[in-house]
This record gives sequence, structure tokens and C-alpha cells, in this order.
Amino acid sequence: MKVTLTGASVAALGALLVLAAQPAESRTSPTGAKAAESVTLTGCLHADGGKYMLTDLKGDKAPKGRSWKTGWVKKSTKDVEIVTAASGPKLKDHVGHEVTLTGVKNGETHIQAKSIKHVAASCS
Repeated sequence: MKVTLTGASVAALGALLVLAAQPAESRTSPTGAKAAESVTLTGCLHADGGKYMLTDLKGDKAPKGRSWKTGWVKKSTKDVEIVTAASGPKLKDHVGHEVTLTGVKNGETHIQAKSIKHVAASCS
């Protein structure tokens, strides 16, 4: 018995293998849009003009990157810019404090804030 594969069946098999190899958070919906990923991060809240940044992040969900300071050997956490709507949490009351922020990831280093929880009066 001889088995022959058509070009379409080989392409379909290849697409399934590629999809199975992707991490769940990078998969897109059938419409092509990425699913919004909810995330909770703990760190120090800083203000720089009209921008708010969460630095010194803790936890497994914090975005990581390599730096020339460590010779690209050690991964350290990246700072995250916080975006809020007018009806969102009041960030200015927590500047300089350690906070836990819950929101939706908007790219690698941006988060749309939904709620904020005070952890400590100062950043350690």
C-alpha cells in the first residue's frame, strides 16, 4: 500500500504543528485579534510628567529583559508604563509607594490599570 500526501494535507499538518508549539498567551482568536491578558504586578509606582511607571517589579508575570549592565547574561525586570482611563484608579495618590496593580496587558511594557492596592508606604 502506497501513501501519498497532497500539498494541502502537508500544509495543514504543518500549520497544526506550528500552532501546537506556540505558548497559549501568544495565540490569537479566529478573528486574528489577541486575547487580552489580565495581569497583577507588584512594584514601586513613579510619576514622570504625565506618565506613570511601575518599577522594581516582583513576581513571575513581570516582563523580563537583558541589559548591557549584566553583559546580557542575567534577565532583570523591565519597567511597565501604566495607562488609565478617567474613571480608572487614582494613581497620583500612590506615587512613591509600593503597590499591587491589576489590569490588562497592552503590549510588552504597557498595562491598562483596572485596580490598585496599597502595599507599603515606601519602596524598598
